[in-house]
Amino acid sequence: MSAESPPLPFEARFPVRFHDVDHAGIIFFAKILEYCHVAFEDLIAALGYAPGRFFGGEGFGAPFVHAGANFFAPLRHGDVMVIRVCIARLGRSSMGVKYTLSNQDGVLCTEVSTTQAFVDMATMKPIPIPTQVRRLLERAICPTPADGDPVMERSSPSPSRRSS
Repeated sequence: MSAESPPLPFEARFPVRFHDVDHAGIIFFAKILEYCHVAFEDLIAALGYAPGRFFGGEGFGAPFVHAGANFFAPLRHGDVMVIRVCIARLGRSSMGVKYTLSNQDGVLCTEVSTTQAFVDMATMKPIPIPTQVRRLLERAICPTPADGDPVMERSSPSPSRRSS
């Protein structure tokens, strides 16, 4: 593992391509989770841990047990999607991951939160987060609001966006 940590929240950029959009010309909602996972893989690699080792290569897995998203503005074909990712919570055998997706102009488009449970791949039973992996993930904990990151501190739709 690398001794250096990437700047947090970690940032990945992807163009919104034609095959990513639906008939309305905006990114298809399921593609959001796909790109979030790619950004998470990039974070793991930036921390110096081979994604192949993290995703099943060492006898443990971390399948999703929850995923949620709030949508604020569309991402359209031709936009550059900027995904910021960090670890929001580390439990005994699970982790929460937070993602914010903005366009190239800095407009917040989507927030995603996921929970992954660490399991033994042979039994699919929960296990404590392996010590080496916990140390790795601790280096990617989300900045606190005091760290001055207003995008990452937002966690729910603004009152004007909520439906009644």
